[in-house]
This record gives sequence, C-alpha cells and structure tokens, in this order.
Amino acid sequence: MTSGALERSQVVPNIYQKYYTDGKRDIVAEADSRYMQNLSAWQMFFYEQLIDRKVYLGDQRYLNQYSGLSYEHQKYIFNVAMPVLNMVTGRQRQHRKATQMVAVHGASDQTASQSTKAVQSAYYFDDTYNTISNCFKESTITGLSLMHSWIDYRRDPICGDLRTECFSADMVMMDAFWREMDLSDCQFIRTRKYMHKDAVKKLMPERANDIDLLNDQAYFDTKFTFMPQQYNIRRKGFLAYDEYWYLCDRMATFIVDPDSYESTEVDLTKEELSQLKTRFPEIVIVKEKVPTVNLAIIINNVCFYDGPNPLGVDYYPFTPFVAYHDLANNNYSFRYQGIIRNIRDPQYLYNYRKQLEMDLLAAQFSGVDVEEDALIDDNDAFKQGPGKVRFLKKGRLQSLVDKPGANINPANFEVTRLLKEDIQSNAGVTPELLGQAEDSDVGITEQLRQGAALTTLQELFDNLDLSQRNAGRLHWALIQKNYTLGKIRRMIQEEPTNEFRDKSFQKYDAVVTDAPLTSTTRQLAYLQKYRLWKDGLPIPVSMLLSDLTIQDKDKMVAAIEQEQKQQAEMQQQQAQLQMENQKI
Repeated sequence: MTSGALERSQVVPNIYQKYYTDGKRDIVAEADSRYMQNLSAWQMFFYEQLIDRKVYLGDQRYLNQYSGLSYEHQKYIFNVAMPVLNMVTGRQRQHRKATQMVAVHGASDQTASQSTKAVQSAYYFDDTYNTISNCFKESTITGLSLMHSWIDYRRDPICGDLRTECFSADMVMMDAFWREMDLSDCQFIRTRKYMHKDAVKKLMPERANDIDLLNDQAYFDTKFTFMPQQYNIRRKGFLAYDEYWYLCDRMATFIVDPDSYESTEVDLTKEELSQLKTRFPEIVIVKEKVPTVNLAIIINNVCFYDGPNPLGVDYYPFTPFVAYHDLANNNYSFRYQGIIRNIRDPQYLYNYRKQLEMDLLAAQFSGVDVEEDALIDDNDAFKQGPGKVRFLKKGRLQSLVDKPGANINPANFEVTRLLKEDIQSNAGVTPELLGQAEDSDVGITEQLRQGAALTTLQELFDNLDLSQRNAGRLHWALIQKNYTLGKIRRMIQEEPTNEFRDKSFQKYDAVVTDAPLTSTTRQLAYLQKYRLWKDGLPIPVSMLLSDLTIQDKDKMVAAIEQEQKQQAEMQQQQAQLQMENQKI
C-alpha cells in the first residue's frame, strides 16, 4: 500500500463489525425455529417444484413412478414442454420493458428524468434486465423465485454498485403465509448459498480468522435439502452461507409541520435537534417506532452478524416473482404453480403414446415368407434392392412370398397428435404464438390470433410487471441511500436536483412505471419524442437529433444543418425577389 492510502474501513465504518456482539441473543435458534415451523408447508411445494424442473429439462422418466401407466419399455423422451415454455419466456425477452420514474401532480420532471438515468445506468452495469428475465423464467417453471438486490463494494469500495441475482425456490425458506407482493407482511426470509471460504472472507474481512476455523470439507445439515449441493457431499472449501432477514422495529425521529401536518424523518443528533427547534420553534418533533428489517448472517450454523440492514433501508432486499399464486389454497403443493405444472400429465402421456407407436411399428413383420427347401441358395432369402435375382427350384415359384408391413390404423397417430396439442393448449400457448400456424394467414389475422393467445398468459405478464415495478422502487431507495452525489453526477452527466435525495419524492411526486426498453435512456428519449413528432406534435428536429444515437452522428448533423442553412438562404433570396417585383 502506498504511503498515505487508506483502507475502506478507515473511511466507511464496517457495519458488520460495529453491530455484532457475542451472546447478544440466540439468533441461530430463532432462525432454526422459524425454519422448522414453516418447513411442513413448504416441503410439499419443494417436492412438486423439483418434478416441474425435471419435466422442463427432459428428465421425464422420473414421472413413471408417479403415474398409473408405468411403462417398462420407456426408453425415449420427446420433450415438448421445454419449447412451449421457452416460447413464453422468449417473448418476454424480445419485448422487455424498462423501469422509468415518472413525475406526477406537476412535480419536477427533471428529478424524475435524473432518477431514471441513475436507475438505468445501474441496471446496465449490472445487467439487471437479464436477471429479471431469469427470475421470470424460474417462476414459469416452478411458480416462484426471488430476485436478491445488494450493494457490491469490490469495484467501488466507498459507495458500491447495485447487484442483483436470481434465487430459485430451493434456496429460500420464508414465511409461509405472506400475501403482499412487496413482502411487507412477510415475517422472515432465510436464504442459503454455498460459497467458497475465500469469497466469504472478502465479505467479512474483519472476521477472517474466525471463518478459517469453520469446517469447509463437507458441511451438511438438514436444511435446504432440495439444493443441488446437498446431493454432492464433496464440497471441499465451501461454506453454508445463510442470510436470515426478519421484521422488527426501530425508533425514528420525525419533524412535523403543525399547520399542514406534513412529517419528514430526520437523522439528527440531540444537539442538532435542539438547534433546529431553536431556529424553528413552531415545529413539532415526534419519536415513533417504525417497521424495519434486520439481518443475521449465519455461516455453518454460527452467527457472524446480527444487526440493522446493511443496505440502510427498511425493506427486504428481495422481490418475489410468481407465475400463478393462489392465496386461498391451503395445500402448498398447488399454491405456487408455473406453466409446467399444467402440462406434466399431457407430457407423460405424449411420451407414452410415442413409445407405443414405436413399439407398434417395430412389432410389425415385414419381410419374405419362404417355403422350406424352395431356394437353391438359402442366402437368396436376404437379398434386397433393385436388380437382385433369387433362384428357386423347379415347380416352387410360388413358395416365396414378399410380406409388406401391416396397415396401422391412422387413429393411433391422431391420438398422439392431439396429445401434443393438449400440451400447448394447457400451457395457454397456441400454434400461432409458437410460429407453427398451418395456414397462410398473415397481417391482421395473424396478429389477432397472437393477441388471443397472449390473453391466456396475461396474468403471467401482469405479475411480471408488478414485480419489476416493486424492484424499481427498491433499487431507487438503495441508490438514494448508498450512492454519493459525486457518483450520481458521474452517472447522469449533470448536477442532481435538490429533490434527488428527498425520500418523499418517490412517495408523493413520482411513480415507477414501465417503458420500452432501449440500450440507453437517450435512445428511450428519442423513441418517445419520435412518436410524439410522428403524431403531429411540433417537436423541433434538433431535439430529435440531440437524442439520436447513430454512427457518424456529428457528420450527419453537420450535413443537415448545412442543408437547412442553404434552404434558409434560398428562401430569403426568394423573399427579396418577391419584394422587388412588388415594388416594380
């Protein structure tokens, strides 16, 4: 380290070291107790989601033991489930929506625009939209997934970078009775990842010596048993890294305007509050408990941290993605469902029928009936192809008869075809949406058919939009809390407004909405302006060109300006000629 250089811990206090005290409370026992209380409900779902995943991936021989049609000769798998589901997720990837902050009630459009730029910049650095697509795909397979959002300090040791990752259902244990999509009523969430010991020490460098004492050879417990790592005990060097998030309260200080009753939370010391009260004696200072979320980090069943949310917000750092979520169902086997759940039986029957067809064709005799001692050379019975000659003994010409294969009833193949259509229709996907329409209709007719197909999937895409908006609200709060103004200024390439740091801006003055996804916010601005200009709004061409992203833009703009200048000069000359003609 060079002379005068500081470590991050000397600039930003390490929250993990600050709030952890040995023996404060048995948080591990609390986390284990809640895990066991909710396990019986979730266990049924975990079992079903494992089958759903196997069906999607083509491991469908697994279904034989769950059906009454246990077919001993099942050798081949004809996986129709994967392309059907990939059609739905592929359409989402082709028509992704961007997260945008929109001002309401005459609020600052500039602040909303700057917020959108900051969120988009963080998203493109993290590739968040790809994570959203992965979470959507995971939910369509099993019915449920969580997107985890966190701040990564590896590349930016001061204010960090926004990061997201997809958690499949087998990595999560949470309150079995949560209902709100913002997780405001969820009592706890416990997640597990198996991380290498060196990676864990980078997250908590002050506890490196304690982490080295943990067993990293083959740690195994009875939790999260559906994770793939639990099936492989040879995990040398890896630790079970659990995060236990739970609801609790914190004491907050509010400043209240006695005239409008408008309140604002402040984080001030007693001296600062006293000075504020002296300057503005009319204000009212109120202290009240507010709900928040705390975190406990448990590694190999040993607590390494138990304290406030390191992200600095009062929300869970998770966004749930659900496909079909039936809150009234008390059977957790069916409470969360994806597309695969509805096509498991037709997929099994389709494999069953296809194998029967293959066996039926293979069982049919086709060849030659030869009377004994009719051929001069017995090998002639196996001759095939054009121009071949068989030699028979005299008077035995009718002793050799070619036997073609038996005619199979076409209805057998029709049943199999209908089963394949059942898989698509049960998933809510039509041949038009799959690009398999048999007729030649194009244009409006084809679009209407695709629109009708998407109607059956509207719930999936509505749930996706809601999850993306909830993620946008969470990410905006994380950026406001953790990013410095210097970093924001670098991201948006302009000076942030005064409302940028105001927590109430998103609550009262702006909403998170969806917009067409483009590579940059400049392209989004161009697309929106172009649509308005195309509809007849008198938008100057210069504003369109300013947001246009194209190769050799400067040359094109210069050429357009030169042409406009020449046209203006010609119009001026024509006007002068007309004035002279009028004088004459």
